[in-house]
Amino acid sequence: MGAQVNWVLGHPDKALAIGREALALAELVAHPLSLEFVLLFNAMLHVDRGEPGLALRRVEAAETLVAEQRLGFVMEPRFLRGAALCAQGAFDESVSCLRDALAGRQGAMTFRPYGFTRLAEALASQGQYSAVIAAVKEGMEAQEKTGALRWGAELLRLQGIALIGLNRVEDGQSALEEALRVARQQQAKAYELRAATSLARLWGERGRRAEARGLLAPVYGWFTEGFDTADLERGEGSPRRARLKRLRCTARLRLPTRETARTNSTSKSNITHRSTCGPQLGQTARSIAARPRWSAPTSVRTIGWVWLT
Repeated sequence: MGAQVNWVLGHPDKALAIGREALALAELVAHPLSLEFVLLFNAMLHVDRGEPGLALRRVEAAETLVAEQRLGFVMEPRFLRGAALCAQGAFDESVSCLRDALAGRQGAMTFRPYGFTRLAEALASQGQYSAVIAAVKEGMEAQEKTGALRWGAELLRLQGIALIGLNRVEDGQSALEEALRVARQQQAKAYELRAATSLARLWGERGRRAEARGLLAPVYGWFTEGFDTADLERGEGSPRRARLKRLRCTARLRLPTRETARTNSTSKSNITHRSTCGPQLGQTARSIAARPRWSAPTSVRTIGWVWLT
């Protein structure tokens, strides 16, 4: 969970480093349930960072482990698979996968709002805006039942996009503004960035370009890492990206260049534990399956302590 918390707070590279450390420790301890937990939450992190291929690898490793160890899923893996497929552009397959997952009751109910959020996103990518509204409504109802409020800002943002798609522009703008308010209240910089981007796009299309610049510049300027992630890189070469470059000049914010970000990302990846590579995960799952019982080494720290270091 430490990696997820850091991503939400706007530290995507730190989140990635924590996720890799947790996975390396889970493999070392070789506790099946802990490894399943880490694999699934790493998959969620990769989806959030815009790395669907890595997310699918983690999901497949978790499914193999669960089957071999006869475990239950702490989270419905099809939520993650559907989200990754959506990021890859396989929208029909994504929607089908997510609907099947939500029709079942696998995994903790706490994550159902996440499932509806991802379904709404996939439907919005298809232009099925009425279906998006319905998915958002169910997601909000699931939030109230479970108390899992993390995805509230994202549900509101998707609702706003759908309302705009249905030509209910004023209602859509209100939903986007509410998404921005909720994200700020939660100090969820990742969701604030998404809400601000969507709202600034709407304002720009309606001729409110100065207001759009004033909204988006400080949000983008706050980030000091993660410039190779999907949310910060989306729109490369497009008019919106060109406007963002002008925003940087207007706000006098000096952000790292893509070359610097790529260099930093490469240097970090060089010190990452190699046991997190895809093929190793399958070997780890098989080695755990061969063990009749598990007993924790007395000197091993828990994953939670690693998140605090």
